[in-house]
Amino acid sequence: MIDQFDHRHQSGTGFEESSSEICDLIKSQIANHPRYPNLVSAFVECQKVGAPPEMTTIFEEISREIYSTTSCSNDRIGADPELDQFMEQYCEVLHRFKEELSKPSMKQQLS
Repeated sequence: MIDQFDHRHQSGTGFEESSSEICDLIKSQIANHPRYPNLVSAFVECQKVGAPPEMTTIFEEISREIYSTTSCSNDRIGADPELDQFMEQYCEVLHRFKEELSKPSMKQQLS
């Protein structure tokens, strides 16, 4: 992922610009990954737990928008195995987190 980018270890603004460009490249790779809609969906599901109904509606709209504007081609999976693994693991972590958030708290169980 980062290996694809020219590493310029310069002092001052040159390094900052390079770091910014690397961050932009990584963000772009994540946003264009075929599993990005799944990642957003998992994140939205976490946000919806315990949220008021009006916020849940907003979260669902965001998720739908991501799905409609993102091409979900699976032919790019495998092009960057490190990113593929990251996306898959992060989705799994978010799904487990949502499950934990959805469990009744000890306080609720005692009531």
